[in-house]
Amino acid sequence: MVNAFDKFVVWSQNHFKALCVLYLVSVILFSSSFSSLGPLEMGIARNNIASSVDKTMVYMGGRYFLGIGKEFVKYPTTSQNLEMSNVMAATSDKQFVYLDLAIQYRLEPNSLIDLFTERQQAYDSFYRREAEQALKDVCVQWQTIPDFYFKRVEISLQMENSIRAILEANHAKLVAFQLRGIKLQPATETKIIETLVAEQEEITEGIIQTTTVVRAKKEQFKTAAEAEVKVINSEANAEGIEIRSKSEAKAFQLVTDAQSSKLSKLEETLALASPQKLLTYLWYTGLAGPVKDKTNVKIGVDSISQSKLTS
Repeated sequence: MVNAFDKFVVWSQNHFKALCVLYLVSVILFSSSFSSLGPLEMGIARNNIASSVDKTMVYMGGRYFLGIGKEFVKYPTTSQNLEMSNVMAATSDKQFVYLDLAIQYRLEPNSLIDLFTERQQAYDSFYRREAEQALKDVCVQWQTIPDFYFKRVEISLQMENSIRAILEANHAKLVAFQLRGIKLQPATETKIIETLVAEQEEITEGIIQTTTVVRAKKEQFKTAAEAEVKVINSEANAEGIEIRSKSEAKAFQLVTDAQSSKLSKLEETLALASPQKLLTYLWYTGLAGPVKDKTNVKIGVDSISQSKLTS
């Protein structure tokens, strides 16, 4: 027969086990009430038990106590890259072009709840469809030739503005846009190449003609310059001859004046009465120049009679 003490022991053991199980379940439920977001993530809280979303708050990176049965619907805070290759679009002249581009966009935290309500997490495919349609709407406004060759900058800017408007209307922001390439149909490419070659040949011909004209003018300038140089040299030679003649005449005049002054002073010093006597004196003293017919006869000063000098 089981006594009261044994019953109490059994009852205590059963309650202890129940408490342990309850504690373990409580720990599990408490730990599952926490949820975290990475540093480059944002999200909204969703109640999986009630199938509802908390539309009052957008959570940024961190660890939060949400409660039992709740978790985050996560979205990136960084820029997302959307690449699109070989997008076929028609132009206004019924031709086709193939676009290669890239779009970088970022989700807006302030309208993240609206994005979830409208798109849940299928926003990337939605943006791709809308961007492709926007590109086609832009291309149909331009002609293949010459717009898609000469006006690619304007076309790219219009595409960028169109995609920016679509993203801003759907809770995102355009970060960057690159139109990396535009491919035309082979026949169109060939026609453009032929047009470019013809234009280049025309430009080359114009350059050759301009070069010929410049060379002709250069030869004219060279001929005129050479003629002018000859004239300048002739004038310089004439001026040189004139200057040399004037110099020689001036020198001769100076020598003559010096000799005349010297003779006058000599005539005055020797008291010669007439020029004839002065010439006779010069002849005897050798100042008149060298004597052509030289003889061995020596004539002294005393051989000249005083009467001849004074007569």
